[in-house]
Amino acid sequence: LLVSLNASDNAIRILCPPGGGGFRAPLLRSLNLARNRLSTVPSLHHMPHLEELVLAENNITSVAPLRALPLLKHLDLSFNQVPDLPLLAHAVEGCMSLEVLHMNDNPGVRHPAYVTTFVALLPQLTELDNEPVHVRLSATTREILVSKTPDLAIPAMK
Repeated sequence: LLVSLNASDNAIRILCPPGGGGFRAPLLRSLNLARNRLSTVPSLHHMPHLEELVLAENNITSVAPLRALPLLKHLDLSFNQVPDLPLLAHAVEGCMSLEVLHMNDNPGVRHPAYVTTFVALLPQLTELDNEPVHVRLSATTREILVSKTPDLAIPAMK
């Protein structure tokens, strides 16, 4: 039975054609679709046991199907085109097992509340954009403090 699939670097545009039977892998735990030509997160409701999903370096703007993945622990959507913070947050709020999230280099992560939003939304998150959450929070806190008190020099925490 298929539990891991690496379909990266294949110029895939769509995983499940509309009206088709779709790709079914009920025991799949890991799916890598990085560096393809996807513009939307594919429908993954036929993969209820999915724990790791890698969709980095596509052209993804729509992420709604992520809500159907409550067991997802690792999600990599880095280097895509997800446009805004509310869309990102809404998409992952159902992923209550998510521990590792890579969203870097998407337009939506430029929002000043990006880090604090996802840490509050996903309290079990341990890694955000290749850094431990506590490091990201420390950096964000420093940025907020410096922006509110520009005369105050705050050294970097190690």
